[in-house]
Amino acid sequence: ASNEMCFCPEGSYRDKAERSLCHHCPRQLLCPLGSDQAAASAADSPKVIEGYMVLFLAGELTVFACASGSACVGERAVFDRSGQLSVQAMCADGYEGIGCGRCSSGYYH
Repeated sequence: ASNEMCFCPEGSYRDKAERSLCHHCPRQLLCPLGSDQAAASAADSPKVIEGYMVLFLAGELTVFACASGSACVGERAVFDRSGQLSVQAMCADGYEGIGCGRCSSGYYH
């Protein structure tokens, strides 16, 4: 079968470059069957649970708790359509940056 027709099992996601490689999902990610780093839609991207953010550290997806749990919105796609980490998509409106720790322009606490 072609690699384009294969899916990664639940609890893992498909690599955007090495299409036959499935990466294990860290505990705070939701990776249903068919999760894909190069997903054509947000529905197929791994999703992070509320209160957590994901970064690539030393080539690995690393999940950490946000300083303010409500600033990091749950069940948002980890990767954008090009397979790049989508940090801003993990932040609630009005927050931005690592850990969603900064106020966006026009917002304050």
